[in-house]
Amino acid sequence: MNDAGHAVSSGHAAAIPRVVLFRLWVGRQRGLRADLTAGGFGVLAALALPPIFVLPVLLIAIPALLTLIDAAPGPAVAARRGWWFGFGLHLLGLYWVTEAILFEAARFWWLVPLAVPALAATLALFIAAAAWVAGYARPGWPRVLALAGAWVLADFARQFVATGFPSPAAVPRVHSIEAPPSVHHEPEPIMTERIFSAVLTFAMLAGGTFAVGSELFGSPRATPAPTLQATAVMLPKVEITGHRAAALVALNDAADDHAAGVCVE
Repeated sequence: MNDAGHAVSSGHAAAIPRVVLFRLWVGRQRGLRADLTAGGFGVLAALALPPIFVLPVLLIAIPALLTLIDAAPGPAVAARRGWWFGFGLHLLGLYWVTEAILFEAARFWWLVPLAVPALAATLALFIAAAAWVAGYARPGWPRVLALAGAWVLADFARQFVATGFPSPAAVPRVHSIEAPPSVHHEPEPIMTERIFSAVLTFAMLAGGTFAVGSELFGSPRATPAPTLQATAVMLPKVEITGHRAAALVALNDAADDHAAGVCVE
């Protein structure tokens, strides 16, 4: 019996797509485990940055972040998980800061274990803000658009608010000591790339603004009235046996005979 039940449950588990199982596993994380899971997926997302360019990892990391935001009980917890995701992303994405410090290792060696974690913790606040905004949006495509639009807006704001730090993708090229810096010229982006970036940015900002605005300032959704359903319940027939039951039957018969005698008199 147990083997059959285990086989049936295993068959059902095998029938569930792996994507659903992945989302269920991520959504079950709570507390510190959810925070560390978000940080791990942030590190995974950093593999999409140069010079590695493993872009398919974003198809795993970003849905995982959205799942953690969906499972968050409120926008504050969503922001905390977004901060951990951003901390993991920048902790690996800002590796080149350590390389720059090592050029003056004799003077700034003590900054090696501090610089990147401190920068990552600060820059993660902007992703936390995007996750906080996404926490107010409705789950599904509205939340996807809200996270994308708020993230793009936070990246723009990061260049002007407090840090002035560019995107981690903008890895600076270290010039050699022998050659003057004027020899190295960064290639200018072509017009097609600029147009594509502008259109993509506008689409994400517009979509995110619409999603958040419709959720915060839209008309409240009507909740359907509860419906009552009648259910027929078939009760099993109960038979009472034993000496006490027989005595009760005899007493009932005697009472019926007595009542009949009284009526006759």
